[in-house]
Amino acid sequence: MAKKKEITARLMRLTWNRFNWERPQGHVWSKSKQGDTAYAYEHQYGFGHEEWLFNLDFNFEGYQYGYIRGVDDMPSDDKVIEKVILFTINNENKARYLVGELRKVEILDDDLDYQDQFEKELNIVIDQLKEVKADYKSAKKEGYWVNVRFKMEDAFLYSDLIRSPFLDKNEKSYRRFKPFKLTADQESELALEAIKSPSFKFNPGEIIFSGSHKRITSQSKKDITRSHSSLTQDLYKYHKNFLKVDPEFLSAEKSTVGDCIVDFAINEKGLVSIFEAKTSSTGLLNFRQALGQLFEYAFLDNGIKIKKLVIVGPVKLKDFENSYLNQIRSVISVRLEYWAYQKNEKDLENRFLIY
Repeated sequence: MAKKKEITARLMRLTWNRFNWERPQGHVWSKSKQGDTAYAYEHQYGFGHEEWLFNLDFNFEGYQYGYIRGVDDMPSDDKVIEKVILFTINNENKARYLVGELRKVEILDDDLDYQDQFEKELNIVIDQLKEVKADYKSAKKEGYWVNVRFKMEDAFLYSDLIRSPFLDKNEKSYRRFKPFKLTADQESELALEAIKSPSFKFNPGEIIFSGSHKRITSQSKKDITRSHSSLTQDLYKYHKNFLKVDPEFLSAEKSTVGDCIVDFAINEKGLVSIFEAKTSSTGLLNFRQALGQLFEYAFLDNGIKIKKLVIVGPVKLKDFENSYLNQIRSVISVRLEYWAYQKNEKDLENRFLIY
């Protein structure tokens, strides 16, 4: 067998997906746009073929099988792409984000049929497309679309999408689903963006919400419930009105680490306290959901000095949960607290029980 030809690194766009390219999210589409190349595929059919790229149901004999639109415009010879840098464009704000890198990506022959190999999975795909009201009939007619395979150990995916100033600055050049060639300098610039640690930016004040609302982060659109917004507002009032902290030191959902919004923060003369609010019904679940975020917020930017980290939840701790909290405290160097939010308490000073 002839040795597969390796080519230089490429930059390729993925359809926007808030589920980590494991299942479709659904897109606004119209049948009248089908066949009109002025519109992206997902706006013609309600989905992009890349939306299952990292779904492990399509992993077979050590290889992950999937689709990347830019690969269709590569030469048709048998080949391997040494490096594919993936990016995506947020449908709402049009910002460009780096997704990750794939190494040693094999481009598959067009005449190979994967319909039988993934017949069961294709049925699941059709059901998922029905759920998001996409044009599942076109997908059913096409069968399973595959044009690449790679090993997951050669996939380097970022835990959060990384905003790319370079791609934003050159938005007209990088907007289509093409296999863009990058110079060494361009690759280096993207690599530097990828390894930069997110910085903590403190913005005093509070955002006033009414009822349920939505906010945009680097990864996705998250529903923020009334209870969550009430909690952060009460944290602000508690510190301002009861503890008499200067409002210039307080920040309710206005500070960020990278593109992530911090629920509540205090910055007193360079000493920062970070609060992460959760709404689960047990202390353990609130620990589990909050700790990773708190550690990232506290330690990704080594330029900030942490006074304390605080988990805030709507329930009091049981004895075993309090013991677990003390165990965690014994193995970390930073001060850690849990605040039970008692929203039905009439008096503000009684609304938080501190552990």
